[in-house]
Amino acid sequence: EPTKMLYSDLLNDWLKVRKTNLKHQTFNTQKDYIRNHIQPIFENIIISDIKKEHVQQFINQLNSSGLAPATIKKIYSLLKLSLDYAESFGWIKKNPAIGVYLPKLERVQEIQVWDEKQAKWFLDFVSGTPYQIVYQIALKTGMRRGEILGLRWKDINFKNKTIFVSQTLASDGKTLNKSPKTK
Repeated sequence: EPTKMLYSDLLNDWLKVRKTNLKHQTFNTQKDYIRNHIQPIFENIIISDIKKEHVQQFINQLNSSGLAPATIKKIYSLLKLSLDYAESFGWIKKNPAIGVYLPKLERVQEIQVWDEKQAKWFLDFVSGTPYQIVYQIALKTGMRRGEILGLRWKDINFKNKTIFVSQTLASDGKTLNKSPKTK
């Protein structure tokens, strides 16, 4: 017997589980994708009524809206994972997101990196500002913003000239993540 569960109810249940497995910032980013793209289309639909053609139409709509293929893939992955969750509990027989066609991912353009002269000009420009040290660390180490803002004095070894990244500051400016994105 097909379930009468709405996608919004599935989403609430799935997000509670998802939140326990993700870092704060990752969860918030994914929640924004869901709130801005998936919920407006699917939230009031009974999950057993969602068909493969609905998912394909959704992907086509995202593609024609001008979103980047990589962003569409992230949104699609969240929709698929939530429907995988429903399938695992027997709320739907088969995940309708399987087998849809996604836009082709484009090759990433080469990143333009400042040369030594440009970096020196920038550091001279920010000299004396409260953020001078932040920019110096960023340019000289390649650390991420959250990694730099999560630094403490005990993370810096001046004798060995090393920095140990043991925590990051989330983009909300309040939450400290006790482990960085990568080791």
